[in-house]
Amino acid sequence: MNFDAYIFDVDGVLIDTSQSFSSAVLYAVEKATASSRFQLSHYNSLKEISGFNNDWDVAIAGAAWIAFYPSTSFESFLEVVINKNSEPKLFIEAIPDMTDSFLENVSQLAMEAYGGTTACKQLYGFNPTSIKIDGMWKNETPFITKNNIKNILPISGIVTGRNKTEMELGFSILGWELPDSRVAVSDNPTLDKPNPENLMNIINELACHSPIYFGDSIDDYLLVKNFNEQSKMQMKFCCVGNNNDIPESDYNVNDIMEYFKKYGAKS
Repeated sequence: MNFDAYIFDVDGVLIDTSQSFSSAVLYAVEKATASSRFQLSHYNSLKEISGFNNDWDVAIAGAAWIAFYPSTSFESFLEVVINKNSEPKLFIEAIPDMTDSFLENVSQLAMEAYGGTTACKQLYGFNPTSIKIDGMWKNETPFITKNNIKNILPISGIVTGRNKTEMELGFSILGWELPDSRVAVSDNPTLDKPNPENLMNIINELACHSPIYFGDSIDDYLLVKNFNEQSKMQMKFCCVGNNNDIPESDYNVNDIMEYFKKYGAKS
């Protein structure tokens, strides 16, 4: 099958963020709660739940577990609070002691840890006041370069949980960019994955008929599933990396370069 459009998630697919967003979240939660109880395994468990694509929501959940459920195991916390209210907004509303100041503090700390003194102002419009490090974003490296992908850039698009400025930073790390009309960032929570509306707009912009999407999370899988259910075409899904409880995929590769080495620009 020949693909006439290539749509990508960014974090974990195009860019190695294994030492950036997760590290920023752990750093922020520890700073907010004065506890190191929330660990990488807890972070990964939350990321496997649909609705927690945004890392700042993960930070809020982790801090809430420590602050409001100190005697509850993380597994019980997931079962009682998260799994019954898997949309972050519903989860937040389900915690009686949650306050706006708590939400704002944890989110700001996560932004400070990720952006640091080098990029927090550029990314989020303020200078860090509590966490003054270079920024976890500096640990990010591209999984794929422009030379590896330049032949398909004219028929490529992006659907990401990054905001606009985070995506601009991402493009600087990748060394390439795409037109705004083919890049869907997180600027309206109602349109975030797995809502397929932004994806549909990109597919219409590309005027394609046989697209493929590359993702690494359950929300990426559900994004494609929802797209296929609501459109007249069937988009293929390539799962990149560990399957993260993704039930099925058309392709499964360890990293994005493996796909192109195996199948080339068209499959």
